[in-house]
Amino acid sequence: MNYDGTSFVMRDTAGTFDPRTGGSGITAGQHKVLDQLVHELAETSYVELTRVSGKVTEVIAWTDNGKTVKIRETLITRSGNQVSTVVEKQYDGAGSLVETLTHTFTYSSGRVASIDTVAT
Repeated sequence: MNYDGTSFVMRDTAGTFDPRTGGSGITAGQHKVLDQLVHELAETSYVELTRVSGKVTEVIAWTDNGKTVKIRETLITRSGNQVSTVVEKQYDGAGSLVETLTHTFTYSSGRVASIDTVAT
C-alpha cells in the first residue's frame, strides 16, 4: 500500500489495485505465496507463552482464552543463548495444521548471519 499524496493506493507487481472495481480475486496459487502465518492470525486471539529457564520456548495463539481452537504455534529452540531454529505452524479455522515454516539461524561472530526458511 502506498500513499499517493491524497489517499492510500494498493499496488502489486501488475500495477494499481482498486477494490471498488470488483474483479475475480486471486487464484489459490497466488494466495499460497502470501504470508499466511500473518494474515490468518485473528485480532482477538488468546496468546499462551511457555518459558524454560526464563526464556520463551513456545508461543501458541488460540481463538479464545478457553483454548478452543489453535491458530498458530511457534516453537523456539536454542543452542546455548542463541536461537537455532524457530518452527511456526499455522492452523485453519477448524484447528487443522495448514502449513509449517522452519527457520534455521546461522551465526557469525555471535551475530545472525543468515536465516534459512523452508515451508512444509
